[in-house]
Amino acid sequence: MTNQLQQIDRKGLLVKPEQYLQDKSQLPPHITLQEYRLLREAIYKFWENKKKFSNNYQLIANRDVLFVDYLWETGGRVGDVVNLTLSN
Repeated sequence: MTNQLQQIDRKGLLVKPEQYLQDKSQLPPHITLQEYRLLREAIYKFWENKKKFSNNYQLIANRDVLFVDYLWETGGRVGDVVNLTLSN
């Protein structure tokens, strides 16, 4: 077996990623590490400003940051992550 990255298609056959992706322009847009860090900070700042409306603002901010962290770490799409259930 070669050292090239390979993945299994839906039929269970090994295929090269190049068969799915012709060039990088086909990739969806993504954020940089700096943008990711700024997004996390913005969430905390947003909820800090809303603390007069909720006693649980810190828990809500942590929930939102956890969601962003999960998206970042897994590379998941928002729609896929939102639809996750315990049986997944």
